[in-house]
Amino acid sequence: MSVLSKSVLAVVVCLGLVVLAGCGGGGNGVSGGGTGGDWCPSCPDSWAEREGDPVPLSGYNITYMGSYYDALRDETSFCYLVEGNGEPPGLSHFVVGLPECIVWEDIVAYSPEGNVVFSDPDPTTGVRGLKYDFGLATDGSQMYCFTLDGNYAEGTIVVGVKAGQLAETGEITGPACSGE
Repeated sequence: MSVLSKSVLAVVVCLGLVVLAGCGGGGNGVSGGGTGGDWCPSCPDSWAEREGDPVPLSGYNITYMGSYYDALRDETSFCYLVEGNGEPPGLSHFVVGLPECIVWEDIVAYSPEGNVVFSDPDPTTGVRGLKYDFGLATDGSQMYCFTLDGNYAEGTIVVGVKAGQLAETGEITGPACSGE
């Protein structure tokens, strides 16, 4: 299924939810939330298939799962899957690099909840963006998602991981500013 088809399907599902029960709630400000929560009810279906090739960083594969634009809310969500290869050390934190046009106030939701901050930049990876500052086992996997206020196109961003004493960055698909 193409990205356009997924987006159209997601909008149709969300419109149906609006009619039946409203398309979410509790999305005011940076509130966290879980994938499939009120902030993006149809996102998990749009991220069922991987959109890109994994980027290997410090024993973890980072895969771009896609983006979803909610026209009713004028919000764009992005999602990444981080998977360990089973080799030590464990992941300390994961940082999604964001372009200079995006600031903390533009992030309206993120998942998973927890120790998430906006680093400008993260001192160990040098990446400026959304830092998920909690560990992941060497054989674990975790979906990391966030929603931005507005309609964002896709471009190339930097992601960073810190595992033990290793800090590594790589390029992957993510939000782009107008004109990028």
